[in-house]
Amino acid sequence: GVSQIVSVLLKNNSRIKGHIGNLLEMDPKLLKGRQDFLRQATKSTSAPAKPKPVKEKKKKVSKPKVAPDASFLKQSAAAAVHHKQFFRMIKLCVDYLKMRYLGKCYNHLSLDEILSSIDLKDIDIDMTGKLREALINNQKVEYDVASDKFLFKPSLQIRNKSDLIKLLKLYEREGLGGVKMEDIAEALAKPERALKKLGDSVMVITRPDKEKVVFYRNPNLHFKVDEDIKGLWNRQDVEGMVESEIAKYLQNAGISTLEGSGEGSVSSRKRKVPGQQNRAKRRSKATKILNIHLEEGLLKDFDQPPTSSKQ
Repeated sequence: GVSQIVSVLLKNNSRIKGHIGNLLEMDPKLLKGRQDFLRQATKSTSAPAKPKPVKEKKKKVSKPKVAPDASFLKQSAAAAVHHKQFFRMIKLCVDYLKMRYLGKCYNHLSLDEILSSIDLKDIDIDMTGKLREALINNQKVEYDVASDKFLFKPSLQIRNKSDLIKLLKLYEREGLGGVKMEDIAEALAKPERALKKLGDSVMVITRPDKEKVVFYRNPNLHFKVDEDIKGLWNRQDVEGMVESEIAKYLQNAGISTLEGSGEGSVSSRKRKVPGQQNRAKRRSKATKILNIHLEEGLLKDFDQPPTSSKQ
């Protein structure tokens, strides 16, 4: 650089050096400037500082993932398949019993007969025991302990339209409402045909959730009302009227209302118990005179009316 050239010239050329020295002796400013120049030149020509070593970041070595045991996965898959197959076998047994019931076959069957009918013969003893226990505890299966046999059990114990109409009458009489169409279809193979044969004795109501409910139509509750009575009923407007106004209207029409149903009823008024006034009078009359030492005529009974002086 320039500083190196100047240093070389200062070292090799004594004439220039002496001439510069004479100039510096003459002017102190030049001397100061020369010292600053040499100081700066020595800094620039010095060896460069060693760069600080950069610490390398240690890379985290991730542990290799251990692959799951293939045998464990196979066992889990086999258990899932076994579980699914078990519930599938239960459903097959219950569906078969239901099919027989709807076909009017009401005799019980043993588990071996059921498995043979649905072609499930190759089952080990452990699975057969679990299947028997599941059918015994199933709500849709009736179990006969004596014979160790099974039969389908619907929600409604009906087998024909006669049983259905009896059940509907019982529900109507006991105030239980109607019977779901779904429950009827579980006990009868063709519920629509049975309802059609019953005719006007039943009625079917469809709920907002699209579920159908069957009710018994009681003929005693259906009677003709005279048109004049209907007109009188429709002309009476009681909207916005309170009970007291309705009661007053009925009284004016010569119709008595029930006592104790409103504020102005007879039973709501406070009644005086008979005999209370007589008791008060008796208490006032039954006072005893204790001042017997006083002269007769000084004491007066103010409860008695004053006697008039006029005779």
